[in-house]
Amino acid sequence: MVTTRLNLEYIWIDSLCILQDSHKEKTEDIAQMDRIYSHVYITISASSASSATEGFLHDRRMPQSMTPVSLRYLTRSGVKSNLLVCAEPTPRDVEDPINTRGWTFQERALSPRLIDFSTTQVRWRYQSLQATEAGCPAESVWANYFPTSFIVSASRPLRSEGKDDEREWSSLVAAYSGRNLT
Repeated sequence: MVTTRLNLEYIWIDSLCILQDSHKEKTEDIAQMDRIYSHVYITISASSASSATEGFLHDRRMPQSMTPVSLRYLTRSGVKSNLLVCAEPTPRDVEDPINTRGWTFQERALSPRLIDFSTTQVRWRYQSLQATEAGCPAESVWANYFPTSFIVSASRPLRSEGKDDEREWSSLVAAYSGRNLT
């Protein structure tokens, strides 16, 4: 249904396209996943699903704290405006099964575009846009709970000093190491 709505002709589903019964073929295919993920048009992530057989197009439980509130205010120059206020979700609000799996790490890190069907809401991430179904500013949400999101900006100019790169690398290693490797 999602691919039809996006008018996509082809779809890759890991659990169907990689033969699960052949250890040799599975190992060979897994070694190619970096190329697959970095060249896809879009990755559709069923983050809320506990297994490949579980669906993901269902009602999501958005915590009350994530519902944005619009506050009216008057600027110093007398202009009426609105401020969108939204509390950050707590880690327990974003405990999707996919975020615990090591093999899904590069899916998020390398995909140029991602639609994430999480337990709480749908998130979109593209090279120039990050958004959430709740309307909350997504940049901080992605940075807090998906530490690999900085890779989306890999086209940015390289910095002259490597301290930020070292910090990003350390963050990436820590995020990957915290996942279950099966």
